[in-house]
Amino acid sequence: MTAGGIFRVAVLRLVLAAAFVPALSAQNWTIQYFYDHDRERLDILDLAFTSAQRGIALGAIYREDSSRDPKPVTLTTNDGGANWTLAPLKEQPRSLFFLNDSLGWMVTDRGVWRTEESGRAWRKINDQKKGLILRVWFLDPQHGFAVGYQKTVLETRDGGRTWTPVAESQTPAANPEFTAYTQIAFADTRRGMILGSSVPPRRNGGLRLPCRFPARRYGAAVPHSGHTAPAASPDRS
Repeated sequence: MTAGGIFRVAVLRLVLAAAFVPALSAQNWTIQYFYDHDRERLDILDLAFTSAQRGIALGAIYREDSSRDPKPVTLTTNDGGANWTLAPLKEQPRSLFFLNDSLGWMVTDRGVWRTEESGRAWRKINDQKKGLILRVWFLDPQHGFAVGYQKTVLETRDGGRTWTPVAESQTPAANPEFTAYTQIAFADTRRGMILGSSVPPRRNGGLRLPCRFPARRYGAAVPHSGHTAPAASPDRS
């Protein structure tokens, strides 16, 4: 491999597996963590700081030239990112949401987990056999929403243990097989927004090409094209 090729690989790994903090200004950054193991790659899937000192990242370690499943992991820091602790997870992670400094939820490919210790320990509270949920957002410790594949929008009133479908999610005229809600955010307890895309498979000379939006087991890639369907949250107190 040429020197240029080696440089490009190094930069790619820097982007995927390094945590940064600003120094002096928004244009100056210092590397706070770098995963450097032979023939392995760490992909960081989500990152959340619950305070100036406490942070957690979700990721997966891939072994080069290996057909084995990636190893799910978390990275946690208690000193603003100066030091990070790597720990294994039992399921492949997708996303994080924290309500406060200690209480948070993690979505995996198989369910929803909850922590009351800033991510240092997790307890599974809901099984998702189909793995449709991509993200959650909680308004308080009990009331929250989830979004995901196949036009999934769910609501919980018991902290994420049980979920019920939100009927408004089916309003957009799109095939659920090729549609997913991938983002959710609330401005307050009554106003929020859900974003999603519908990306049907392409056809080439009569052949049906694979859809870019299947419910993959690992990760939660957001498509960069396709119809975007915003949906306002129900006005519930």
